[in-house]
Amino acid sequence: MPKLNQCLQGNDLAFLRMVANSWGIELTAPDAVAAIPILIEEMRKPENIRLVFQTLPEEARAAIQSLLEHEARISWAQLTRQHGALRAMGPGKRDRERPDLSPSSAVEILWYRCMIGKAFFNLPPEAQEFAYIPEELIETFSSLCNITPAHWGRPATSEESAFSIPANDNIVDQSSDMLAALRVGFEMNQWKHFRNNWPRGLVPFLRELLYAAYLLDSQRQPVSEKIRDFLTHSRGEALGLLAKYWIRSKSLNELKFIETLNIEENIENTPHGTRQIILEILSEISENQWWNINSFIEAMHNREPDFQRPGGNYDSWYIRDKETDTLLHGFSSWYEVDGALLRYMITGPLHWLGFLDLAGKNEGGEPTAFRNSSWIPALWSEHGPEIIAEEDQKLNVSMDATLTMPLLTPRWLRYQIARFCEWVKLTGENHEQTYHFHATPRSLKRAVSQGLKANQFISLLERWSSSPLPEGFAQALENWEQSGTQVTLQPAILVRFNNPEALAALEKSESSRLILESLNEKTIRIHPNAETEITETLVKMGYLAHREE
Repeated sequence: MPKLNQCLQGNDLAFLRMVANSWGIELTAPDAVAAIPILIEEMRKPENIRLVFQTLPEEARAAIQSLLEHEARISWAQLTRQHGALRAMGPGKRDRERPDLSPSSAVEILWYRCMIGKAFFNLPPEAQEFAYIPEELIETFSSLCNITPAHWGRPATSEESAFSIPANDNIVDQSSDMLAALRVGFEMNQWKHFRNNWPRGLVPFLRELLYAAYLLDSQRQPVSEKIRDFLTHSRGEALGLLAKYWIRSKSLNELKFIETLNIEENIENTPHGTRQIILEILSEISENQWWNINSFIEAMHNREPDFQRPGGNYDSWYIRDKETDTLLHGFSSWYEVDGALLRYMITGPLHWLGFLDLAGKNEGGEPTAFRNSSWIPALWSEHGPEIIAEEDQKLNVSMDATLTMPLLTPRWLRYQIARFCEWVKLTGENHEQTYHFHATPRSLKRAVSQGLKANQFISLLERWSSSPLPEGFAQALENWEQSGTQVTLQPAILVRFNNPEALAALEKSESSRLILESLNEKTIRIHPNAETEITETLVKMGYLAHREE
C-alpha cells in the first residue's frame, strides 16, 4: 500500500498546513519540501493516530471501516458513491472556502486529514483509480475499528436448502447433442424439442461456449477435426475442458444471455475479469455450507458492487428491461442488471459446469441456496473431476429400424448415429436417459448428402448393437443405397362402393378433385382431409356412407 510520503507528495504548503491543523501538529516549515518529513514523523505515531481517529465523526469512521473491510483499498467510484464526493477545487477556491473546516462529506473529512489517498492500481481486471489508507495508518486503524472478517451474506436455512439439485455433467451430453444437430444442419426449432429438459438460457450460452472451446468456427458451425477429440475424452475430462475454456474466454459474455435484459448496443464490460472476481469470492465461502443466494447478492451490492464495472461507470451502458422497456440507468438499477447477472451466473453457468450445487424450498421451484460442489477444486485447477460413469453401453436395433441408445453409449458413437437417423425423443433422467432414433430413407439421404455411406452405418450398428441386427436389416440398407426408396408407406382413406352407380356419380361431381387414386372398379383412395366433403356429396346424390372404425 502507498505510504504517507506518496499521499502528501505533490501538494502545496497551504494544503499541508490544513492537514497539520487537523492533526494538531505545529508546522513552521517554509515550504512543502521541508513540511512533508515533519508531518510524516508526527502522523505515523500510534498515539497521534488514535487521538485524531477519536475526533472523527461517525460517517468518517464508517468510511475507514469500509476501506479496512476491502484490505485498505477500494475503488474511488465506490467510496464516493457510498460516503460522498470530493469537491473539485483549485488552490484559490480551496483556500477561500476551507473545505477542511466545513467538509461536505466523509470523504472530504478524511482527504483533508490525509487519512486517505488516491492512486491508480494495476489490479485485475484492469487498472483503475482507488482510494487507499496510507500504510503507516492501517495497523492502528484496524485495532481501533476491531475489524472482523466480513461475510458474503449468510448461510441458508434448512427450509431454503430443503430440495437439493447437485452439480451434474449434463452439459457434456447437451454439448454432444448440439454439435450433432449443427453438423446435421438442423435449425434450432428442429431439434431443441428433442431434448425437452434444456435449462432456461442454456442454448445460447452453450453455443458460445462451444465456440470458445474451438469446437465451432466463427460462423458457429462444427469444426470436425476438433469434435472427435472432444467426444472421445472421458466425461470428467470433457467437463473440465468446457470449464477451462469458460474460465479463460474473453469473448463469451454472460450479460447478453440474461432473458430479462435487452442490450441495445455493444457495452464495454469485461466478462473474463468478472468471472475471475466471482470465482475468487466464491472460494472464500465455507465448504459444505449452503449459502443464501439473495444475501450473497446483497453482500456483493454492499461490498463489491463494481465487480463487472471496474471504472464504476453506471451511466454509459444502454440496457433496457425487456418487459417494460425501461432504461436501466445508473447505480439505482444495480439489482436489475448487476444483481441479475450474479443470479444468472450462480443458477446458470456455475451450476451447469459443475462448480455449484443448488437447492430450493420446493422441488422444481426457484433456487434459493447454493454451495461449492465437491468437483470445484478440480474445475478451478482446470482439470476434470473423477466421474464414475464409463461410456461402454451398447445400443439396440428394432425390426422397424428404431434405435435406442442408453446415455452411457460412447458420445462419439451417438454423434455418428444421430447423423444417419431421425431424432425421435429422449426419455429418462440423468445417467438413466435413453436416446431414441429412427433410420428412414429421408435421414439416410441426408447423411449421404454429407458424404456418409450406408456401409459405415451398418458397421457401427454391427459393432455396437447389443444383439445381432434384425434379419434383413443390413440388406435393406444396402438395397436402399443401391436403388433408393423401394417401398413407401403413407396414410390413406379408402372408399369402397357396393353400388357402381354411386362411384360413377361421384367421379362426375365437383368433389372428384379429391379422388387421389382409383384402386379397382369398387375402391378409390381420397385425400386425408376430404372425408367430410365426400360424405356430404354422396348424401346429396342419395347415398349414405358408413365409416368403419
